[in-house]
Amino acid sequence: MREIKFRAYHEDIGLVLVTPESDYTLEIGNEYPVFNIFCSDGLMESIAKVTIMQYTGLKDKNGVDVYEGDIVTAKTNKNDICDLSGKVVFDDGEYLIEQDDGFFPLCSFSVIDRLSFRVIGNIYDNPSLLEEKSTRKCTQN
Repeated sequence: MREIKFRAYHEDIGLVLVTPESDYTLEIGNEYPVFNIFCSDGLMESIAKVTIMQYTGLKDKNGVDVYEGDIVTAKTNKNDICDLSGKVVFDDGEYLIEQDDGFFPLCSFSVIDRLSFRVIGNIYDNPSLLEEKSTRKCTQN
């Protein structure tokens, strides 16, 4: 069974994981999610209209959890050029890698392809990575 995890982004706080152990909780309202921050003195601040990203259930070749909003790269053939690069999105019941020329299903990587599949950033901390073309070399780190 896939582990259900979330992370949230708020421009004043940045990117944070939402877990039972963290100081952050998430409540889903009728109009938008509410992101609560618990302080050490027990007080709570509520921030509305944050961006919520769900864990895909997959890890990259380095064991990094893959979330919506992550920027990933991979090679889909046997050369050393990463010919797939884009952001992870959820659409119509599946996770996809969104590229300039369309979408690639995240679940369709073979075992060989997964050796190169990696998270290289996210759309909030590294938006310039989306502007770079997918001809970067795939490295083994």
